[in-house]
Amino acid sequence: MVGGNGGGGELGHLVVREGGLDCSAGSYGAVEAYCQRDAIVRRAVYGLQRGRKSSLGEAVGNELSRVTPKLIAEGADGGDELCQEVLAEVGQVLGVAIGNAINIFAPEVVAVGGQIALAGEWILAPARRAARSVAIPSLFEFATIVQGERIDDAGVLGAAALAMG
Repeated sequence: MVGGNGGGGELGHLVVREGGLDCSAGSYGAVEAYCQRDAIVRRAVYGLQRGRKSSLGEAVGNELSRVTPKLIAEGADGGDELCQEVLAEVGQVLGVAIGNAINIFAPEVVAVGGQIALAGEWILAPARRAARSVAIPSLFEFATIVQGERIDDAGVLGAAALAMG
């Protein structure tokens, strides 16, 4: 998608929580403010700083700057409640955006890529629930939300597709 000013559709800047967390683009409550790599890490670190019990502290030797989305996903797989809650919130926010995108574009497949996709069903299950709750039922019925196959290349492939488009 390319708009009249040459910009593309920025679904990451779609506001999904009015008055929510601040986004780098100056708005509040945008998808990126919750689902971008640093936002995910920040939410987990905040939980640790507030005294939440978590396997993350041990995994990084209490050096909170070493927390990564991959470690959060591994913690969720291991039963860590903080990690599971962080990923559930990310999935819920992402799902609202996906549901709105389904309403606008009626895609058959929505592939979630990038580091966020490393969490697999910890992100995708709540994303599907949230998307279902906001999408038009007849459109959601024909959309499938899946983990992208080329997780590490998502940004590069998207940029290439836009350039070739």
